[in-house]
Amino acid sequence: MLLKGLSDDLVKNNALRNLYALLIPELTSCIEQETINFSQEKEDDILPVLKYIDQHFKTVTLTQAATHFGYNTNYLGNKLRVQTNQSFQELLDNKKFSIAVSLLQTTNYSIEKIADYVGYSSTPSLFRLFKQITGGTPREYRAKHGE
Repeated sequence: MLLKGLSDDLVKNNALRNLYALLIPELTSCIEQETINFSQEKEDDILPVLKYIDQHFKTVTLTQAATHFGYNTNYLGNKLRVQTNQSFQELLDNKKFSIAVSLLQTTNYSIEKIADYVGYSSTPSLFRLFKQITGGTPREYRAKHGE
């Protein structure tokens, strides 16, 4: 449309020439503003995702969370990494670890029961998590930090 409007016949018309002179910078400005708005994502929109992970930590997967919020799985994973400096799995593991630590410190629940409570189907998964974060086992943690 712009190219047709700039043809030799219409450029001779001063009114159209002035209109195009005003229109082109305005269009450029609009495009630039939309690009800026798109690149400056709000951090607030990640809070509902974090809350969802917090509430569903036992069973949630990245795919489920992405579907729930209408995101592509890769997009949500990247968005979490950019805005929290942690992957989805790291966020999930930290939540599970936090709950497990609290239970180890305040209850006499068995390691098996704690593993089940935080969403692991087997205790070795909880042991791996503790080994990764503390370098020790849940039993060792309880012995050092328990009641």
